[in-house]
Parts: sequence; C-alpha cells; structure tokens
Amino acid sequence: MLRFKTWICPAVAVGLAMTLVGCGKKPIEEFQSPAGQVSAEAPSETAEQALKQLPADSPEQAASQAPLDEQGIEARERLAAAIDAQLARRYDEAMKLFQEALQMDPNLAGVKYQMAVVAMNQGNEPESMRLAYEAIANNEQADQAYNLIGTMAARAKDYAVAEWAFRRAQEANPADAMAFYNASEALRHQGKFPDAVDQLRAAIQRNPGEPLFALKLRLARIESGEGDAMIPEVQQELSATPPAGDWMLTAAAISLANERYEEAAAMLSQARGAMQPILFFGILQEDPFFSKFRQHPVIAPFTDVEIQVTPPEKPEDKSEASSAN
Repeated sequence: MLRFKTWICPAVAVGLAMTLVGCGKKPIEEFQSPAGQVSAEAPSETAEQALKQLPADSPEQAASQAPLDEQGIEARERLAAAIDAQLARRYDEAMKLFQEALQMDPNLAGVKYQMAVVAMNQGNEPESMRLAYEAIANNEQADQAYNLIGTMAARAKDYAVAEWAFRRAQEANPADAMAFYNASEALRHQGKFPDAVDQLRAAIQRNPGEPLFALKLRLARIESGEGDAMIPEVQQELSATPPAGDWMLTAAAISLANERYEEAAAMLSQARGAMQPILFFGILQEDPFFSKFRQHPVIAPFTDVEIQVTPPEKPEDKSEASSAN
C-alpha cells in the first residue's frame, strides 16, 4: 500500500502503474501518476537508456562517456543495473548494486544521493539522512540532497529542520521551484499561511506552467482568509466548458471554509470526474487544508481510498506472457 504524498522529492524518475482501491478493495481504475509528483510516467526504457537520457553535465552521464578500464566498465554496468532496479522499485537490489559500483570505482559521482533516495524508499531514514549529508559534503547534488532531508524532516513533523533544509536547497539552486513548493507545504502545516503564499509565488515564478502550484496558492490564500474575495474569479473559471478540476477543488475549499459541506461535496463529486485519480485523492488525503475534513461524514466518502502500487511490466515480461499463452 502507498499513501500518496504531496511533498515533491527530486530523484531518478520512478515509474509505476497504480490501482486505486476503495473500502471493498475492488479496483476502480488503473492509471499513471501525474507529472510533478515523486513518480513520473511509467518507464519503458532500460537502465542503459536511462543513463543516456541524464543531463549532459550530470556525473552519471559523464561517467558513462569517459574512457574506462575493465573495472571501470564493470562499475558502469553495476551503476546501470542499479538504476534499472531503482526504476523498478527493487530497492534492496538497487542499494546493493550502487554499493558494488562505488567499491569498484570510488570516483563515481552522484551515487551517494541516489543511495539516499533508495534508503528513504526502504524506510531507513537515518541512513538516508547520513547519505544525503555525505552527498552534500562531497558537493554532489547538494540542492536535491537538502530537499530530500527537508522532505523527510517534514514527514516527521520536524518543521524547523525542514524549513532550514529547504532554504539551503533554494540557496544551492535558486532556479529550482521544488524547494520553494516544499517549503510552502511545511509552512502551511504549521499555519504560517502568509509565508507559504510567498513561497508558492516564488515557485510559480520559476515554473509558471505547473497547475499544482497554482492550486496550492489558492488553497493557501483561502487558509489566509481570502476565500470570499476569490469567489468572483472562481465563478468565472467555473463557467468554462468544461471547468477545470483544480478550480472545482478551489470552489469546494471555499465551501468547506464556510462550513457549506453539502455544497462542497457536490463540487468534489464533479472534480473527481475531471481529475486524474491519484491527484484528486492524493490532495484530499494529504493536503493540509483538505485533510482536516477527512473524517467529516459528508467528505469521508471522497477520502476513504487506498492506493496499491504494482511495478510496471518490462517489455520482455509481456513477451514471455504472450508466448506462454
């Protein structure tokens, strides 16, 4: 089972197919997670292709192109296999392969951060923290390592550390919107809504095309008491044919803030049909505003959902299955 989280943690893109399951444990719909979340689209590429698609100046890509001796070639093969295992969420295998790759070539750069991500996914957050700080000490992907530290701290509700880590991530890479978004989530969980609004505006400035940021900004403004002032804008957006799901969620949030629960439920019902299930249910379960209403009898039917995760089939697996039939 996976509880969807709205913290965004940069990592090697991890793809998966998911099935939402309701109280009766019957599958509702298979889908892929939306862009902008921890999981990206389900990968069909091999680890070799994943290495080639890394940025040209990334340590992993540079290592893949440098002249190699026999041991260096084997280290690169282990690195590719580790990425393949990480993409498939075989985390124990990925960690072992990353360790072996480093033993064969201690000069491989960027691996400690990936190991930190794997350790977090294994549930070993102390080890993930240790590896993330080691990556920072080595000046390897410091911005992402700080963001990872902040994400784990925020999940543990250690918001002082989370805010510090997200600030350091912003300093390390001022152009990256993720640390600003994550900082806003930590601030919202603490009730620091004006500061959260500032962080979200900074995130939007860096990535104006991300609809999740715009939705979160509207929710933070509602939490700041600006909901009623937003009604004319919301009504205008709802007059579109068809209205966007995120604006329906905004309307539902304004209704909830004013304790108009039946009205909110009607809007949530429409939003559910217009949005990708993982985004809709994930926001209702984990967003600091909507999660306050999870137990309300009118809202509970929209939040009482579990998410099951199954790794995607590899192309060769599908071929074997076809041959068997």
